[in-house]
Amino acid sequence: MTIRFGKKRTPITSKLEASREGSMTSEHPNDPGHGDSIAAWVAVIIIIIASGVATWAYYFDMFELVWASGVVVVLGAVAGIVLARLGYGIKGKR
Repeated sequence: MTIRFGKKRTPITSKLEASREGSMTSEHPNDPGHGDSIAAWVAVIIIIIASGVATWAYYFDMFELVWASGVVVVLGAVAGIVLARLGYGIKGKR
């Protein structure tokens, strides 16, 4: 929805239209990617699941599982780095 006064665009409508144009897509050359890669998604999913398990384990006083989940969080970050170097990152070929 664009509010126009006659045929002239106001600064407010121009900003609204610019924000709706999908400024975080690969069509923009200055876009750093913002995690739009397989490597980033895999790392984030692993970290979120491990954090959820750690929270659940902490609630039930299962501290061995809390520490194990902490290790999995670190492994999730490592998995993201490894996948990015294998070509599944933002600047990767895959």
